[in-house]
Parts: sequence; structure tokens; C-alpha cells
Amino acid sequence: MDKVSDDLAKMMKQQVDNDSYVRWSTRYQTYVELGRWISSKLDKPGYQKLSIGGDIMEYLVKQTKSAKDIMENTEMGKKLKEVGAE
Repeated sequence: MDKVSDDLAKMMKQQVDNDSYVRWSTRYQTYVELGRWISSKLDKPGYQKLSIGGDIMEYLVKQTKSAKDIMENTEMGKKLKEVGAE
């Protein structure tokens, strides 16, 4: 391979690695945040622990909607929506 091809291959590999890191670190942070949220709910004095399932679902629906709204308002999200791919 020539220098340009090597540089392009290196750049593509770095981009894939970066995308993978962002995807998995975001997933990790989401679970950490969810765990903290659940713990804070369960640690509240007087909290009805049997309510946790419904409260988790409500929290997840709210967070999912918020993330989707943010995602769709990025330039990439707007373009995908515009071409009907989203």
C-alpha cells in the first residue's frame, strides 16, 4: 500500500475504534446512572419498594424519549430523518 492508503486505513480504523468507545462507554455510563437512580429510590425513607418496577419503567421511558429527542436534533439525526432513514 502507498502512504495515502496507509493513512486512510489508519484514519478509518481510528474512527471505528472511536465510535466503538463512544457507544460502549455511553452504555456503561447509562447502566451506572440507572443503578444509582435505583439505589437512591430504594434508600428513601418510606419508599414502597414494590413500586420500583413501575418507577424504573417510567424512568426508562422518560430517559429514552429525552435521548431520542437529542439524537434527532443532531445534524446526523436531522439528515437521517430528512431522507427517511430514521
